[in-house]
Amino acid sequence: MANGSLCSSDSRSLAELLHQRADSDSSSGDYIFLNPDSGKNDRVNYQELDRRAGAIAQRLGETCAPGDRVLIVCPPGLDYIAAFFGCLYAQTIAVPAYSLTASRIERTLPRLAAIVNDAQAHVALTTAAVQAHMAASDVHPAGLQELTWIAVDDLPDAGGYAFHPGAPDQLAFLMYTSGSTGMPKGVKVTHANALHNLRAFPGFQSRPCHTVVSWLPLFHDLGLFLGVLHPLFQDAPSILMSPTDFVRNPLIWLDALSTYRGSTTGGPNFAYDLCVRKITPEQRQKLDLRPWTMALNGAEPIRAEVLERFTQTFAAAGFRPETFYPSYGMADATATVTGSAVLAPPTVISVDRAALSAGRGVTVPATPTTTVTLVGCGGSLADQVIRIVDPERLETCPPAAVGEIWVSGPSIGPGYWQRPQATQETFGARLAETGDRAYLRTGDLGFFLAGELFITGRLKDVIIVRGHNHYPEDIEQTIERSHPAIRPGCGVAFALDHEGEECLAVVQEVDPSASGADIITAIRRCVTEHHDIGVQIIVLIQPGSLPKTSSGKLQRSRTRERLLEGSLPLVARWEGWHSSLAPAPAPDAGGIVQWLTDWIAGHVGVNPRSISTNEPLSSFNLDSLAAVSMLGDLERQLGRTLAPTLLWSYPTIGALAAYLSGAPQAAESPALAPDSTVNEPIAIIGLGCNFPGAPDLAAFWQVLSEQQDQITAIPASRWDGAAMYDPNLAVPGKVATRWGGFLSDADTFDAGLFGISPREAPHIDPQHRKLLEAAWAALEHAGEAPDTLAGSATGVFIGICNSDHARLELADDQAIGQYGGTGTAYSLAANRLSYSLDLAGPSMAVDTACSSSLVALHLACQSLRSGESDRALIGGVNLILGPEITIAFSKARMMAADGRCKAFDSRADGYVRSEGVGVLVAKRLSQAIANGDRILALVRGSAISQDGRSNGITAPNGLAQQAVIRQAMRRAQISPANLAMIEAHGTGTPLGDAVEIAALDAVLGQQSSKIALGSVKTNIGHTEAAAGIAGVIKVVLAMMHDSIPAQLFGHPPNPQLNLAATALDLAVVARPWPADSDRRFAGVSSFGFGGTIAHVILEHPSAPAPDPEGSDRTHHLLALSGRDERALDAQIRQMQAALADSSAQFADICHTLGRGRAQLPHRLALVAENSVQAQALLAQRSAAVPSSNLWCSAATTFNEPIVFVFTGQGGQHLEMGRELYAS
Repeated sequence: MANGSLCSSDSRSLAELLHQRADSDSSSGDYIFLNPDSGKNDRVNYQELDRRAGAIAQRLGETCAPGDRVLIVCPPGLDYIAAFFGCLYAQTIAVPAYSLTASRIERTLPRLAAIVNDAQAHVALTTAAVQAHMAASDVHPAGLQELTWIAVDDLPDAGGYAFHPGAPDQLAFLMYTSGSTGMPKGVKVTHANALHNLRAFPGFQSRPCHTVVSWLPLFHDLGLFLGVLHPLFQDAPSILMSPTDFVRNPLIWLDALSTYRGSTTGGPNFAYDLCVRKITPEQRQKLDLRPWTMALNGAEPIRAEVLERFTQTFAAAGFRPETFYPSYGMADATATVTGSAVLAPPTVISVDRAALSAGRGVTVPATPTTTVTLVGCGGSLADQVIRIVDPERLETCPPAAVGEIWVSGPSIGPGYWQRPQATQETFGARLAETGDRAYLRTGDLGFFLAGELFITGRLKDVIIVRGHNHYPEDIEQTIERSHPAIRPGCGVAFALDHEGEECLAVVQEVDPSASGADIITAIRRCVTEHHDIGVQIIVLIQPGSLPKTSSGKLQRSRTRERLLEGSLPLVARWEGWHSSLAPAPAPDAGGIVQWLTDWIAGHVGVNPRSISTNEPLSSFNLDSLAAVSMLGDLERQLGRTLAPTLLWSYPTIGALAAYLSGAPQAAESPALAPDSTVNEPIAIIGLGCNFPGAPDLAAFWQVLSEQQDQITAIPASRWDGAAMYDPNLAVPGKVATRWGGFLSDADTFDAGLFGISPREAPHIDPQHRKLLEAAWAALEHAGEAPDTLAGSATGVFIGICNSDHARLELADDQAIGQYGGTGTAYSLAANRLSYSLDLAGPSMAVDTACSSSLVALHLACQSLRSGESDRALIGGVNLILGPEITIAFSKARMMAADGRCKAFDSRADGYVRSEGVGVLVAKRLSQAIANGDRILALVRGSAISQDGRSNGITAPNGLAQQAVIRQAMRRAQISPANLAMIEAHGTGTPLGDAVEIAALDAVLGQQSSKIALGSVKTNIGHTEAAAGIAGVIKVVLAMMHDSIPAQLFGHPPNPQLNLAATALDLAVVARPWPADSDRRFAGVSSFGFGGTIAHVILEHPSAPAPDPEGSDRTHHLLALSGRDERALDAQIRQMQAALADSSAQFADICHTLGRGRAQLPHRLALVAENSVQAQALLAQRSAAVPSSNLWCSAATTFNEPIVFVFTGQGGQHLEMGRELYAS
């Protein structure tokens, strides 16, 4: 297809074009070469360039005849341009070649010699400096020594040079291709070819060329045309710079565009990516890119994500998306083949990957795994025909079909220099159906859509495995995203033949300090997941060692050759070759191992000898379907039914084979000997919490006892739940759930109470803030005034794993302030508690994902028993502030469709994310008794472990769960018969529930009395890092109320769990705590999705003995305080509710308030006989009714506290003040 209109020019040659510009009084163009190191830029106008070209031509005339080839070996700069036009003026054939520098001369000279030998050149133009470098070099390849070297910067002005324009069909220059085969080919370009390409270029129709800026090498077709010939043809200034300077500091490029108000520039895809990565925000602020109208992008695959990143990054500097100008071109077609005449953003489409592999460009909505993103390259130049051709049948392809791109037109030159056969094969192709004209076979694949060309890859680079086509560019993009140590744009994928079958090979530059094994595993996994193709060989190489052309193009063919030669600088190498499927196994362990090994090798296409029997099955890239398929095949071979959870309990080949063959398993860990020092019970003396629908303990018990469901629709304060929702997991950027458990007050915080300034508070992670509040509440619940703990050996152990706030706080690097670090660090979740209360014990944040807070409890118990801490604050927190993790978990298929954790239910299909915070106050039992603390529950034993090489890092391991529960019970010195209740991990995933029940059943065995089973997640969802502490608080509340609450769901239970055959009874109905004194214990489990698992044994405390010295006073003092009037009013409302609901003695309430509350500035005190009177007095205060029995005022600070209780008047007796003091 053809389009566009030609620009007018009467020049017959490139030489005449310059000569006419020099003779014209109206020409304003010149060339400026930037020297950033010295700051002294070089400049030449057309008149000066004309004179220099004449001088060079005159000198060439002394040694050359018209038509001789003349090598140009000048460094980047104006000398190169003068040498080029000097060749044209002399009617010799210019051969632009590599620049020579002292640092690269040994590497470049052999490549230069290959061009000299092919072009049969006898003269080379260079500079005096390059000549000196060559003379000093020890490398003297054959062919270079015979050249006549002319230093163009030493020539005098021409005296009597007579200009000859040359003919249009004369060869102007040879443009040597990259020479990936080691045999460079010179493309013959006539003056007519070049002038047509300049005239027909469509971009300047809508984007006037005012000033060109270019860093591209002048020995490359794009660099020569963009930096030299287009500016000359458009009579526009050209600002040039060295490619080395650009790569070293890409700011030089954009700064030149800004300084010189450049309109036109270009480069390969990597150039724009380099700017995004290297130019700092401060540097961007100084740029003005508003005059920029053409950012040509070509010479390598164009990636939409790079265009988008560049546009977003430099939008503030004035860059617009329509400035990008994707085009398609090649040296074989002189330069440009396609481009757009319209000023519009690039056309970006998503095509179905499977259809593309089958040869069709089918546009579909974008998804990460099933589509490929392509960028349009515009339409054909004027007077040119492009065909999409079936490369095998040589027939035109139907519309939207992928084929080889063939081009015919005035820009297509005569062929390759001195290569008639290659010229005929490449430049003389004819269609089978017409044969009317010759075409250039580009070797590129693509298709047309709505008149625009889309490039899909290289014909010779297409990888065909098992009848399916795979594009290396697509695979390379996937690999770039697989591991952070991979260097972007520095890897290639290509085909290798192995025993007659085409296999995939990858060569990739990496950071050599990273783990090669991890990178290889990541590459294999990602390629398999995204392309359904196995990688047979992966070679990791040193940075900077991948073969590329001078313009930065990847050289797949040369890389393949170097791989086969063994000359690549290796970091790591991995190979695996296809194997046949497995025969039936023998019944012994060895036979099963062999069968499993062969089955896996055949499925994933690796050598059986490369498979380790101790590696988890998931390491062989078996997805869940493949694992189930393998288990089914094994069932049929063994003739027995296998439990679906078997692969999670025995996740390696060796373990599974040993189990199936009946081989003895490893012995359990020996029981620990009782030790009175290390096994002292830990007393829980205070609780504080805030869970969905339950801002305090009383409300939480109400949620549990009334079987409330506190899952709600995602509130607008988090994100737009409707807009973000899509049940189609293939749709990127969407969540597969509308539900969650959320705190209603996540954004509220009394900063002043904790001495935090209003300036700092908004930058503190709300999780930290909620922990402060919950810890304060827990201490007051324990009767421990928070303001009395300064300097105490109080340890802080906090479970936390969510970083939503950090992502939000640090997203804009321009807005990061002084609190960005302390407000986001996990460690500060615990450290801020210690700091705020001036605590001197150990302080740590624990991140083991979902088990974080139960692991924190275990560590706290160790610290208390060792004497390291005298008191511990133990907690967990989770807030969901953004959708990113929910998106990830949705893609991982973890989310329940109805947004409910239906633990152990027949409908279980995943979990729902939830928020919450919980904190415990704990002491050693002996110290709690000595301090007269109210003991809510005892921690009798705990254990944590890692499930090791389970079947995937997030997969459960039943054997590990058994071991950790047994260990906790041994440390608690109890048997299963002592358990009344199990608070399970119970997330509501079919696999997780099944593995957990199987593990519990194995540990508990059969018991005479059933053990109640439940999961708090059915009420409030999965609070993740706070899940363990939520379960503990539920159990402690059950002990306090002597009632085991019912869980939601479980009607009916999952029949595959076979609960009736176990000692467990799903608590779907509430029941009293067993009266049996031997069944005072409960177990709590919490399992992190990374494999760290924990179990804790809690004991119901014995009823406290009545206080023989209890108060018999008729009146009691109730004191409240707050940081300000509003806080005091809140305390009053809470106390009114507590007095109405509490069964505690009024004297005890007053005692706790007097001893265990911080004394804050705004205070209230009342005297009453009982709770009813106290409520009435508080109601009067709220109604502003005065009372002689209630006092309210702001505290006054004295240097010394003075209290007169007993004045000395009247009768005296021993211990007369003891009772009042104790109260």
